[in-house]
Amino acid sequence: MASVGDEPRQVLLRVYGAILQGVDSLVLESVMFAILAERALGPRLFGVFPQGRLEQYIPSRRLRTEDLRDPAVSGEIAAKMSRFHGMVMPFNKEPKWLFGTMEGYLQQISELSFPEQAQLQQLEQLRSYNLEQEMRSPQTPPGPPQTPNADPAGNILLLAGREGSSDRLMLIDFEYSSYNYRSVF
Repeated sequence: MASVGDEPRQVLLRVYGAILQGVDSLVLESVMFAILAERALGPRLFGVFPQGRLEQYIPSRRLRTEDLRDPAVSGEIAAKMSRFHGMVMPFNKEPKWLFGTMEGYLQQISELSFPEQAQLQQLEQLRSYNLEQEMRSPQTPPGPPQTPNADPAGNILLLAGREGSSDRLMLIDFEYSSYNYRSVF
């Protein structure tokens, strides 16, 4: 079947799972994705529906850690991340992701119990670190930039057919992106 107009022949169907919880995070992720697509920093967005979205399929492979040793690749990552970090996004600028995530983990730890003594000892050792007090002490940051909060190599695609190009990489998977503390990556 032939395409009509600029209709794509291949697309990626992204179905939301448990990773995005609640309407707020779904809306924020959709807005972020649309803005990044519009600014050519991410795949194009073709459609959004309650359980997911239809986006541009990009023939590529995930960047591997060893790819980061190539100065040209590292330079392009730096340029794209600089553009990403410098964007003004229509979101709350207060850095909430890091400490919100840590508070969730602390809550999970407080509810844990184990039947075996060895596991209980490990849990008590973890609790002895007074993580809640540690978490509260560094909450006075400089102004927060927009940050991806994810492993850079795992969330960057090396585009097929552009291996020698100076524009061979694309950022993906922005669901954890938020304004955050500068020292966190």
